[in-house]
Amino acid sequence: MDGDKSLPTFAEIPDKKYFKIGEVADILGVKPYVLRYWESEFQALAPRKSSGSHRMYQRQDIELLLHIKRLLHEEMFTIAGARKRLHEMIQEGKLNIFDDEGASFLGDALEGVGQAVMEQEVVELRAAQGLIEHERDEAIETARLATDALREVENAHAETQRELDRTRKLLQDAELDLALAQDQLQRAREEALQEQERAEEAQLRLQAASAERDALIAQRQAAEVERADRDQIARAAEDAWLREAQQAALEETRRQQKELRARLHDQVFKTRQTLQTVRSELLGLKQRVE
Repeated sequence: MDGDKSLPTFAEIPDKKYFKIGEVADILGVKPYVLRYWESEFQALAPRKSSGSHRMYQRQDIELLLHIKRLLHEEMFTIAGARKRLHEMIQEGKLNIFDDEGASFLGDALEGVGQAVMEQEVVELRAAQGLIEHERDEAIETARLATDALREVENAHAETQRELDRTRKLLQDAELDLALAQDQLQRAREEALQEQERAEEAQLRLQAASAERDALIAQRQAAEVERADRDQIARAAEDAWLREAQQAALEETRRQQKELRARLHDQVFKTRQTLQTVRSELLGLKQRVE
């Protein structure tokens, strides 16, 4: 910042008669517009103008600027307070940076603004008081807005927590539904195994019937040697009965197998539908949680 640069001593001011505004700004460590502003506020500060209307500062102008900057930047005077303090320093003989003619000119210039300085200080104090009151009101409003924003954040956090609890509950319910569906699938598999076992038993009965038929055929063939005519009729009837029994057993087995396949297919289809529904719900819940 401009105020951070330490003030040079009077002896450090280059030994030359005139200085441009840029050179003076570098010496004081401020911007040129600050010098122009101080010139408008301190009547004693009146650098000469060149033929091209450029400000040309002399050594005494720079020394006065050093006092002004010290009062404003180091001792924290207001503009009006600095004007008053310069006037006091001249009257007390503490400020003697000009020759007799320059000091007389500076004293006369500052004498006329003594009362104006006091009035300006009152105006500035009132403006400062109004500014403080305005800043206080803004601080109160900012605090109120911050409190409202904090309350909204807390409400949003509570609502988010409630939504998270609901989501967790839904997720738990979905996991329970999945467990139930898996249990149903396991029971369906067990029932299918039982049906398979029954089908195998029916197949064994069919095989037993076939074996019994073969045994009967063997008996019939043995009896044919002794009882050709009578056994022929009995054999025909026997064959017819065996064919019917075999056909009936085969049809019964086929019917049971068909019913078993239909029941198993229906159970598996329903279980897959249930699993697909549960997985879709789980995926939707997980996406909402994320």
